[in-house]
Amino acid sequence: MPKFQRTTDEVERFELIKNGYYPFEVTGYEQGISTGKTQGCDYVGLRVKFFTDATFTKPIGMWTERLTFPQSMDRELNRFLTSVLNSFAICTGMHGEVGQEVEFTEGAVIGLRGVAYVKQVKRKDSGELTNRVDRWATDKEKFARVVTLDEEETKPF
Repeated sequence: MPKFQRTTDEVERFELIKNGYYPFEVTGYEQGISTGKTQGCDYVGLRVKFFTDATFTKPIGMWTERLTFPQSMDRELNRFLTSVLNSFAICTGMHGEVGQEVEFTEGAVIGLRGVAYVKQVKRKDSGELTNRVDRWATDKEKFARVVTLDEEETKPF
């Protein structure tokens, strides 16, 4: 059984961020079946970290955004793919041509980078303000995907 001894109270804490365009990086992945208004549909939860600028050195926010896979969500999925197209092409070799099927696996999405328009919204359950992606930016700068050490080690010579 793995063990861990907590060494600090420091955790990455973020404040509510202003509406605007922010560079982002996908840092986590989960998948499941929706239980909300799209009940029974597949979804991918992307843990997304937002930054103050394109150097990706000053994080200002992080939360999970869900991409749901019913036909009615095609527009959102197309926008997400377009916003990370350079990153996605680097990691999969796919260039997102129209008609090309794309598989949203953990290995394909972790490390993707792009730009999104972030908006403050009221939570339905509590009424408090929180941040959400309003739209994935398709007309902003495109970034290379982050390459992890493990991936670098497994590349052929």
